[in-house]
Amino acid sequence: MNTYIAYIRTSTKRQDLGLEAQQAIINRFVQSDDIIIQTYTEKESGSKSNRIEMNKAIEQCKATGATLLIAKLDRLSRNVAFVSALMESKITLCAIDLPNATPFHLHIFASFAEQELKLIQDRTKSALSTIKDNIKRNGYHMSKAGNRITSLGRDHINDENRLMGVQAIKDKKKNNPNLVKARAFAISLRNAKLTLRDIAIELNNNGFKSSRGGIFYASTVSDLFK
Repeated sequence: MNTYIAYIRTSTKRQDLGLEAQQAIINRFVQSDDIIIQTYTEKESGSKSNRIEMNKAIEQCKATGATLLIAKLDRLSRNVAFVSALMESKITLCAIDLPNATPFHLHIFASFAEQELKLIQDRTKSALSTIKDNIKRNGYHMSKAGNRITSLGRDHINDENRLMGVQAIKDKKKNNPNLVKARAFAISLRNAKLTLRDIAIELNNNGFKSSRGGIFYASTVSDLFK
């Protein structure tokens, strides 16, 4: 029997489906004799480490000795320093997307989440700069959805951000983020002098999938380094 404190987070108030999806992942993970003392839910950016509900969850874990349970590591934080500090505390963390990950592996994936956040912020900043330049030069900016934008009021920014979000999802699929994570994991194992075969075993044991959704072999591991 395991005792958990669950924490669920989305980045904006519009992502209620994200909350439901994370709750479903947690419900599938826990066993019938496991106990979830309490679930904390929050709608806040992952770049912020001072979050009210997250802090409550951490404090309750310290008080009860329960494990902090999250659906995905990046739902906890996209700040590697925060994750590192948490790992060094007396809190036990279970990220369902990385069930067999060691603290060393969690540090690697936290670094990836932080870098991903920076890329998103950079793309957003670049896109908004383009909109401003077009408005200044032409008097308007034509969005990808065919909307004519003449000012950067709050509503227009949100509309454009939603369009950029759609494009970001497409880019993510194209770049296959699972393989990006697998590559980061594989590189750390290669640096530890593991063979391609042993790296494949570790990838499969930790739930990673190849680009076609199958298991890894030495040959497909080799492709990760190309």
